[in-house]
Amino acid sequence: MKKLMISLAVALLVTPSFAQEKFIHKIPGPDKIIQVKQGLSCNDCSFPSLFTVTAWNMYKGKNESWREDFEVLMSESDILLGQEFSFKGKMKERLFSPEEEEIILATSFISWGKYNTGVTNISKYPALTITPLRSKVREPFIRTPKLSLASQYKLEDGRSITFINIHAINFVRKRSLKKQITQVVNYIRTTNGPVVFAGDFNTNSKSKIKMMRGILNKEGFTEVNYTGRDDRMKWLGNKLDYIWYRDLELIEARVRGDIEGSDHKPLQAIFRVPIE
Repeated sequence: MKKLMISLAVALLVTPSFAQEKFIHKIPGPDKIIQVKQGLSCNDCSFPSLFTVTAWNMYKGKNESWREDFEVLMSESDILLGQEFSFKGKMKERLFSPEEEEIILATSFISWGKYNTGVTNISKYPALTITPLRSKVREPFIRTPKLSLASQYKLEDGRSITFINIHAINFVRKRSLKKQITQVVNYIRTTNGPVVFAGDFNTNSKSKIKMMRGILNKEGFTEVNYTGRDDRMKWLGNKLDYIWYRDLELIEARVRGDIEGSDHKPLQAIFRVPIE
């Protein structure tokens, strides 16, 4: 009997449709991906021309100091692009209780029927448009997609600025990651104005990093370089988290090595929107 139960458990884990839909991971329908939690007192404020953006894989709030570190980062940021939120415990409590913020939550999948996880764009200004981009490729074994989340904001001069937050597909070959990045690039081509494209790209090999840089450099993006110590998360010696930008002036950027609320260190950059 014991061997039978072990065999059944293994079968549930490795049988994608059964495990995913019935027991472990449920993929929300297109109309269930986005939730917006509004705490703003100003619903028509313009995004500032000098701003700070933070990109952070939050590790589902598992580390003890997550809440304290989150509050520090939000106090310093005009917008935070977060990966790996989870509707669980202190993280759910905080994300469902926005302060002077608009919290956009994009769910990639729901674990055990109740724990949403995905990416979140948290801004002190209201979004004009919100666009989730679900990867066409799914991760092996658990068979879940990954999300990119685009949000646009009105600038003081009447133009718009776009922020795209990516949590890239993992444990796949380079061509699968390329499909997801290309999907985002195709969306970017439909937008106007400055763009920040940041997050966890899961570039866990040199060939994936080269591919990412090739695509984004060709599209006119610049990779952020950081002053001080670069404590970005690595896998097999390869950095996973990046900030890319276009049609903006980079003032300063750093990796927040002092933040312990996740296994990833936050990336923080200050930009200025050039005057046309």
